[in-house]
Amino acid sequence: MPKHITINADAAPDNEEKLMTTHEAADFFGMAPSTLEKWRVQAIGPTYVLIGRSVRYRLRDLLAFAEGRKVVTISAPGRRLATER
Repeated sequence: MPKHITINADAAPDNEEKLMTTHEAADFFGMAPSTLEKWRVQAIGPTYVLIGRSVRYRLRDLLAFAEGRKVVTISAPGRRLATER
């Protein structure tokens, strides 16, 4: 059974240094671990740490990866079109 990781948005900075396994990181994103494994091979996934032969992900790197893929839609509150500037 997969572990569910709950992240408090107000978590202490030390929590952002927590190292997670591929399975934990995949659960964080709600995807299969094999997706992260494929992304590593393709060099398109989040930054990871290699300790010996063990792959680990830092919470801060997962958050940065997600933030970098944020999509803002035109209907988002406060969003202005380029022509409105």
